[in-house]
Amino acid sequence: MKVTVADFNDGQPDITPFQNFIVGGGVDRTSVYPQAVDFLGKDFGDRKGALFFTCEDFETPEEQSTEDNARKALAQNSSLKPVDVAGFGGCVAMENKPSMDLINVNRVKEWAVDLGKKFSAQPLPLPVQPAKKMPVVELHVDLIPVAEMPEMSTLTEGFFELWCDAGDKFRFHLKAGNGEIIAASQGYETKAGAVNGIASIMKNAQLAKVIDRTTAKT
Repeated sequence: MKVTVADFNDGQPDITPFQNFIVGGGVDRTSVYPQAVDFLGKDFGDRKGALFFTCEDFETPEEQSTEDNARKALAQNSSLKPVDVAGFGGCVAMENKPSMDLINVNRVKEWAVDLGKKFSAQPLPLPVQPAKKMPVVELHVDLIPVAEMPEMSTLTEGFFELWCDAGDKFRFHLKAGNGEIIAASQGYETKAGAVNGIASIMKNAQLAKVIDRTTAKT
């Protein structure tokens, strides 16, 4: 993941370009740094966030201590639900010399790797674009590949199949568990566009209503 680090001492960062955020900071005795609390009061929309705290007195802070600090940090935004919260030992300097140093770098790295997986598992927010008339796309039968299903297939649920046609357009099929095509997509210039199309269907199909425009009585 591409990561940008912002220092609250330089002011509140602009989160517009980012999909995820991580807020971390020290704890002054029992008080979470106010800059972090103010930042977490923002409206984050569909973004996913995580919290971590340092200098909680122990290399592996007590769970209750971390939970208490999380509640303090979210005092201005109780609706925000972080995907993960962690506490780490830190370093305290007295007269420019460390009087306590309980930083466990390996534990921090392990948490960061695990957090990256959690962020990656989250559906990405779809970009908001002005409505426009979509071109009619013809799907030719000779360009639609036949799914190769095992003879004794155990699939019972539908799935999306992503593929590239002869014109180097990215397309996808929605198939039943037996491999039968239920729906076919338009052509996309990029693979990311096709993946976003799949994400849009998965998000909106659950709430979609059926509008019957047929004229037949039966």
